[in-house]
Amino acid sequence: MLRLAVALLVCLSVRAADPVPFSHKRHAPLKLDCVYCHATAKTGERASYPKSSVCKTCHVDKATALAKTDRIEPETSVYMLAEFAYFSHAKHTGAKIACQKCHGEVWTMEEVTQVLPMTMKACVSCHRASHAPTACNKCHELGQ
Repeated sequence: MLRLAVALLVCLSVRAADPVPFSHKRHAPLKLDCVYCHATAKTGERASYPKSSVCKTCHVDKATALAKTDRIEPETSVYMLAEFAYFSHAKHTGAKIACQKCHGEVWTMEEVTQVLPMTMKACVSCHRASHAPTACNKCHELGQ
């Protein structure tokens, strides 16, 4: 019985591989705009992950693996903000800030890694350098 419990814990603790491994570097020659896959990157609070139908446009051979999910999402996000902070991709792209400013040259990455730390210091430094507002209520709900 103890062996069964240990085996079950080991199975549950092993990280499942992402359903479809993704390499931005491998897709770089296509010269796709970020919004081709991340449709809400310029219009939403967050940049969405692609729908599997976007991938199936080219990857007909992977249709079976992609059919299991509507969206292609990694197990964990690379960029995570604190719950008390607010960030809008739409506001930043509206201010003509390129994706690379925060995310780096993802087209050179086999696996996306964090380029800009998700800290208040990093955000305030960038806002000051670009003369953007630094009032607390621009990124934080008052009363928190």
